[in-house]
Amino acid sequence: MLIIYYYISSISSLFPFLFSLNRIKSNSLDKFQKVFISFLIYKFLSDLTRLFTEPYITSYPIFHLTVVLDFIFYTELIKATASFKYIRVFQFIIIAIEIYEIYLNKGVYENNWLTTIVSYSTISFIYYVLLVGKPKVLNNEKFIVLASIFAFHTIMLIYFLFENLIRSNTTIFNFLEPIILSLYILLNFSLSYALWKNQKN
Repeated sequence: MLIIYYYISSISSLFPFLFSLNRIKSNSLDKFQKVFISFLIYKFLSDLTRLFTEPYITSYPIFHLTVVLDFIFYTELIKATASFKYIRVFQFIIIAIEIYEIYLNKGVYENNWLTTIVSYSTISFIYYVLLVGKPKVLNNEKFIVLASIFAFHTIMLIYFLFENLIRSNTTIFNFLEPIILSLYILLNFSLSYALWKNQKN
C-alpha cells in the first residue's frame, strides 16, 4: 500500500506541471513566473526520471543532482522576487559541499546528507527572512509559492536531521513515510493553486 502511495505522491507534480504549460501561452510573464514555470517543468521531469530509473539503480545518484538543482531554482525564485545579495555565493557553496560530499563518500551511491541539511536550512532561513521582512514585494501568487516552499522545507529539515535514525527503525519509518508523502502532495497542490488563482485573477 505504501509503495502505491509513493507513486501517487511522485506523480502529483503532474498537476502544477500541467498548469505551468497553460501559463506558457501567456505573453506577459514576469521574471518570477518564468523561473517558477521552468522549475515546475523540471520538477515533473525529475520525478518522472526517478520513477523510471529506481527499479534499475538506487535513487542516490539522482538525489545528488536534484538537491543541487532544486536549491538553484529555489534561490533563483528569491532573486526574481527581491534584491538579495550573495545568492550566487550560496549556490556556489552548495555545489562545493556536494562535490566535497561525493569525494568524501567516494562516489554518488551514498546519501548526500550534509548537502541536503545545508540546502534545506538555507532555503528555510532565506524564505523566512523574505516572507517576514519584505511582505510588500509579494503578491498573492508569490506569497503562496514562497510560503508553501518554506513550510515544506522547514518540516522536511526536521525529518532529514534524523533521517538515519528514522530509516534504521522500520516502525518509525512506516509511520512517518505516509506523512512525508502527503506533505509532497500538499506542496504540489499548493503550487497548482497558486497558478490557478493567478490565472483566475
